[in-house]
Amino acid sequence: MTFSEFAKMLYSLIGGKRKKSDFVIDLTAQILERAITDTDKDGNPLSQKSENMLGKIFNGDRKLSKKDAREIVAHLDIVRFEEFLSSSPVDTIELIGKAMQEKGVTVGDDIAGTCTDLFVSILKDRAQDISASTNRKYPQNLFEQMRYKFIETTKKYGIMDIINRKPAILDRNDSAKFSVFIKYIEKFLIHLYEQDYSDTEMYENIKIFHEKLHIQSLSIEATMDRRYGYDDESAFINMEEENPIEPERASSMAEIPEITTEIVWASDNPLKLLDILVKDWGSFRNEMNILYKEICAGTT
Repeated sequence: MTFSEFAKMLYSLIGGKRKKSDFVIDLTAQILERAITDTDKDGNPLSQKSENMLGKIFNGDRKLSKKDAREIVAHLDIVRFEEFLSSSPVDTIELIGKAMQEKGVTVGDDIAGTCTDLFVSILKDRAQDISASTNRKYPQNLFEQMRYKFIETTKKYGIMDIINRKPAILDRNDSAKFSVFIKYIEKFLIHLYEQDYSDTEMYENIKIFHEKLHIQSLSIEATMDRRYGYDDESAFINMEEENPIEPERASSMAEIPEITTEIVWASDNPLKLLDILVKDWGSFRNEMNILYKEICAGTT
């Protein structure tokens, strides 16, 4: 499929009343790193094209230049594009899936992910697969794609930067990033399960990473709510100044089996159970760094 065919396919479904030339710019902007498009109005190489030229690229009268394709590939943000598509109404996403099938694309349950992968392959084909000469390599193996998406999403929301911050002062914005990341990983784990990767070490590590972060995030939010009130957006907490875990409590915690967030919410007193489960920030930080390194190493 060419860039023009891909753009026409999506324009008929999500183009709305936009000019076709504007849609070309918007479409490519959604797969570029936000830092590129938000800080530089010319960060998208196609934004410098005339309306007439963009119209020709849309219609297929002119191909997307290899130079422009290379610039886009060098700054891909596949997570951003997938989230852009996923924000569409459910029936629209289903129509995108049918449109891809009509063009011979194999489509599973993850329609947004399949469409994103298709767009990436179109851009890379036009750029003559320059991934070896760029800092970003989008893997072709499905297992590696999953690992790549996890790493890119973690970087996008700065999860490890927040966890490793010193001093460990967290605020509502950090908590919000945790929440968005956790919701994305929930869908991510479902997709891994559906692709029969649930018996892999990577799946288990990502699942553990998700659960530990979820429990810690719930505790952080509950603590800020208790101290500042639900509506105080200026709330913050210094994780390293929280009361350390007493030896007696640490000993008893070692005997507690792995507990999921489902068990927490099903308990009579979720907040009390969270207080028991949450580890001191230093231990949590160390565990999360170990898990992240194992996931990045790509162990199957």
